[in-house]
Amino acid sequence: MVFKGFDASETIIAVATPPGQGALGVVRVSGREALKVAQKLFRPDQVDGLKPWRLVHGKLIDWERQEYFDEATAVYFPAPRSYTREDMVEIICHGSQAILEEIIRLGILAGARLAHPGEFTLRAYLHGRLDLLQAEAVNDLVRATSLSQARLSFRQLDGRLSRRIDSLRQELTEILSAIEAAVEFPEEGIELDRSAFAERLKKMATVLERLVRSYDIGRALLDGVKLAIVGRANVGKSTLFNALVEKDRAIVSPFPGTTRDYLEEKIKINDMVYTLVDMAGIAEPGHPVEEEGIRRARLWMNQADGLIILLDSSEPLTAEDEKILAEAAEKRGVVVLNKVDLPGRLD
Repeated sequence: MVFKGFDASETIIAVATPPGQGALGVVRVSGREALKVAQKLFRPDQVDGLKPWRLVHGKLIDWERQEYFDEATAVYFPAPRSYTREDMVEIICHGSQAILEEIIRLGILAGARLAHPGEFTLRAYLHGRLDLLQAEAVNDLVRATSLSQARLSFRQLDGRLSRRIDSLRQELTEILSAIEAAVEFPEEGIELDRSAFAERLKKMATVLERLVRSYDIGRALLDGVKLAIVGRANVGKSTLFNALVEKDRAIVSPFPGTTRDYLEEKIKINDMVYTLVDMAGIAEPGHPVEEEGIRRARLWMNQADGLIILLDSSEPLTAEDEKILAEAAEKRGVVVLNKVDLPGRLD
């Protein structure tokens, strides 16, 4: 995606750390005028100023009032040895939101413009610093909520997936070139070893199948596994949901049909993130609102990666239970028996 009005020749500035207060904050400037903009904002202690790849101590200055407003350090990365492959400066200051906003304001007055979200990585991609897979991995790495997610994203950022795909592309190009040469220049007497080519293509297909199969695992690690708690009304779905998220997130009552919408919460188990969904019990609706809740519940059953199918062990299996089990037959799931403290009547 290229932003509306995007101009790679412009110098951009943005806060690189999350919103809020913190010990440190980072402002990043990138583009042809990055050094010039930074020099207007930052006054180094050393007389030789900002030197490439050297952390320099100094102060931030409001040149309009001619007064300093923070102590900071800065690093200058000349092109092409920077994240964006442009001239780039990173200013590390105290993490006050007011200070960071003032740096951005002064940077814009000095000739930069506010960067679009993700524009530094976009420039890295456009300048060949990253390929598309690596650029996507940057976003996944930033969003990672578990170490497993971070490791997987870093492997992609490190270029492992790109190298495997490039290797397959190169091998396929070699095979295609040999076939075209044999077809286009028969007078050269080029012979095709069909069995050898077939074997190479078979191995490539196996590698591609593995990559395709690994997608679900990778997506689950990056986005988390969506688990829907399903069952008939008043079977104890909300009680189980609250127990798993370890707080009273859902309203629990002895009356059937208390939950009419759905609730989502993320939990982490053994470095794996799960999105749990508590929803309306699946039954014959008696009210338009209840009918909409059941419709959404069935939608979640289809969309979820897996199901927790809850049954009441204190009662015989009902027609509603059997219908739910039949609807869930094609999905990955686990059957959980609830109310085991009561006398068991479930066959």
